[in-house]
Amino acid sequence: MFSKVIKQMFNTIKQRELSYSSLLFILLFLWGCGGPEGVALRGGTEHLLLLDKRTLQYQERYRGETVPYTLIMRYTGGQDIRVYNLEFRGIEMGRCRLISKDQQVFFETTKPLTKFDYLPEYRQLWVDESVLSGGEWEDFDVGTNTVVAPSETVTVPAGTFSNCYKTVTSAFPSFVDSLEVWRGEGLISEEEYQQQKSAAGIAVVRWFASGVGLVKEQIGSPDHVRELVEVKRPGTGRVDIPSDESDSLE
Repeated sequence: MFSKVIKQMFNTIKQRELSYSSLLFILLFLWGCGGPEGVALRGGTEHLLLLDKRTLQYQERYRGETVPYTLIMRYTGGQDIRVYNLEFRGIEMGRCRLISKDQQVFFETTKPLTKFDYLPEYRQLWVDESVLSGGEWEDFDVGTNTVVAPSETVTVPAGTFSNCYKTVTSAFPSFVDSLEVWRGEGLISEEEYQQQKSAAGIAVVRWFASGVGLVKEQIGSPDHVRELVEVKRPGTGRVDIPSDESDSLE
């Protein structure tokens, strides 16, 4: 069965022309999955906590309107790599999940800031706590650069959070250049070009609070923000893999 999955995966890689970094991540994912059935494990980092059934209430403010929505995390498996599907209520976010590996947490979605047609899903590194203030990383598959800014204190409806881990993400200038080429060659419509160029010009700023997670996200201007309102349910999850697979979560 596993060999069949690997074969199908390589066929997908070939057909979709995914990069070697994507292939490596998929192999790591397959290697890391398979935790004890029925036992949820804790994932994430100090500033982006991941727990099963963790429920967070947010609000999105945009152009004078405020829309409340709820985020629920659901642990789906994994040992070295731990995966949490995200369920959104009250807002359309597409299919999303958070993938945890050591000091890194990746956000994966079907509705990206930038879009490459050959990628089935958009995966971006949101947090890497081995990278200090002033450091940065690049997500070549999706054409974005993320800079770790100095920590800040942030006040949102859920309260005031000090020493937040702050990141600033923007698209590569080369991505905008590619859009020009694609439009010139007729590979994308004028409407798609305008939408993607507008999105590519937006810097996304995120603040993550210790022991809480994402408390604020600014998409472009300060007029478009998402803020934490309340931690409605803390969630559960074991730090280590239990020796007895019959152990259950309390």
